[in-house]
Amino acid sequence: PLFRSKTHNLGGQTLPLGFTFSFPVEQLSLTSGKLIKWTKKFTASGVEGQDVIPLLKKAFESKNVKVDVVALVNDTVGTMMARALVDSKCCAGLILGTGTNACYMEKLSDVKKWTGDRTHEGIIVNMEWGAFGDGPNGGVNESGALEEFLTSYDRQLDRDSPNGGHQRYEKMISGMYLGEIVRLVLLDLAGRGLAFGGHAGMLYRRGSFESAYLSDIEKSSNSDHAETKKILSNLKLPSFTTTTTVTTSTPGSTATTTTTTTVSGTVITPDDCDLVLNVCRAVSTRAARLAGAGVVAIIEKIGTAADGVVAVDGSLFQYHPHFGRIMKETIDELVPGNGVKLERAEDGSGRGAALVAAVACRMKKEEGK
Repeated sequence: PLFRSKTHNLGGQTLPLGFTFSFPVEQLSLTSGKLIKWTKKFTASGVEGQDVIPLLKKAFESKNVKVDVVALVNDTVGTMMARALVDSKCCAGLILGTGTNACYMEKLSDVKKWTGDRTHEGIIVNMEWGAFGDGPNGGVNESGALEEFLTSYDRQLDRDSPNGGHQRYEKMISGMYLGEIVRLVLLDLAGRGLAFGGHAGMLYRRGSFESAYLSDIEKSSNSDHAETKKILSNLKLPSFTTTTTVTTSTPGSTATTTTTTTVSGTVITPDDCDLVLNVCRAVSTRAARLAGAGVVAIIEKIGTAADGVVAVDGSLFQYHPHFGRIMKETIDELVPGNGVKLERAEDGSGRGAALVAAVACRMKKEEGK
């Protein structure tokens, strides 16, 4: 339950709330922001272009819950704040989960669009980097900065998505899309007779190859491929059906008997398992290297390559067996001798929002004195 009034005696109290909102917002103040657009396949009518805080308050009021929203925080900002509490060298926050985004600490003097208080030295910039590579107007067929790196599978995924032409960087990196990219690759290979004996099983169904499968398969031992076999079997890959018809006749009689036997099942070969493993590795490695390159762009922009700390949260970074390592190898390749650390901030977005809310409450009290 949201409230345990019998235990904590919170019934009837107005509680301060830090609201983590993981979508592109035009932040008007600490407690106000207009949703620019939905991402990650989320949608709800009548919200885009609106201030999300009054809508949240209205929803709470409809449930007779009293809250005071004291902070609207992007999940990347929450992640960065949570880590910065224990590490003063934290210079950026990164989400690698269902979606992906990043933020970093910038000199206020370098933020020309800022129209607020300029008495502070720095400001956190929410990059919304998932939109990197989108065309000027977000069209499906428009060319963006990632155009030369897009494969036919990326383009197909983009065409099939509800937000075609948008979030192209995110679609190459985040957990919502990696499984679908693998599915499209395997479906193509099966269609060309290069995998599963030409059978596609359930690969024709969108979303049938879950992104979690990449982690499971890449953790599986190369020698037995136990997890890979289990996943392929559930996807009915590869499948076969054999029908045998036998006709017999009785001597001295014109009568004949026809017997038809149909056998169906699955045959999973080591070559099929190796192929699936290699496809998963290729897709996840590309994603990790692209994410690592994004981190390099941040640390070079703000000059923290020597000892910067990047706080990272999200299921992809947490559960994929090699993602973090490949990211760091990419950073080392692009910036030799760097001292950058990728530090996990578990539930950073939630804890960071709570931290910001606590600071906001303290400031309100001090202003009221």
